[in-house]
Amino acid sequence: MTDYIEADSPSSDEQANQNQKFNVGELVELFELDLTDLGGEVLYFTAQAEPEGGSLQWRGNTYVQVPIEAEGFELSASGQLPRPTLRLSNVLKIASSAMVAYNNLVGGTVTRWRVYETYLDNGATPDPDIHFPVDVYRIDRKSSHNALFVEWELAAELDQEGLELPRRQCLKSVCTHVYRSFNTDTGQFDYSKTTCPYVGGSFFNSKGGAVADAINDKCSKSLETGCKARFGDGNLPFRGFPGMSRGR
Repeated sequence: MTDYIEADSPSSDEQANQNQKFNVGELVELFELDLTDLGGEVLYFTAQAEPEGGSLQWRGNTYVQVPIEAEGFELSASGQLPRPTLRLSNVLKIASSAMVAYNNLVGGTVTRWRVYETYLDNGATPDPDIHFPVDVYRIDRKSSHNALFVEWELAAELDQEGLELPRRQCLKSVCTHVYRSFNTDTGQFDYSKTTCPYVGGSFFNSKGGAVADAINDKCSKSLETGCKARFGDGNLPFRGFPGMSRGR
């Protein structure tokens, strides 16, 4: 007997009944690794073998086949939130490369989908609303790293026991966004490693003063002379913590 299927549409009862049939194919595990909070992108993995003539497609995304394992998602009778582990093959150095770029991936979000083959985008009867409940966890720490695999411990958003600051450095008045740089060879701004969303035509120097030339455009990294000068007083993308106070 299968687990409960999410009631994402009016026909959920019928979907649950269909899920008991033998023609739904294998149960597939799909993993999303969201590194956007760390300045990266969303990566899509699965341990499932690719179907003949194509790759696994789910909700418009393509999942790359790599050796990946996850366990420990089950709730315990004690009521404690689970702390699953995620292991990703390191043979191709995919994990190592990402860890170097994004602080061991700590703070990234892992989403696990479980869906039967027939309901995949390229399945026999595609349906994005038929799946098991989604598991969403944060990467809490790297627990093992060797030539074969990397293992992380995951934690639910509500599981904050033992959390210490800074998980990333918390700065009261300094923004940690990567600002655009001016390329003198092309005469254009380079946005390849930029995380700050500013693309405007007004330029300011590192002290917040207005300048006429794009080559002198540098962000002060402060809320007032950096962020507000460029975005005004609306919803600001400032990555500092201006409301933070020093503990006593």
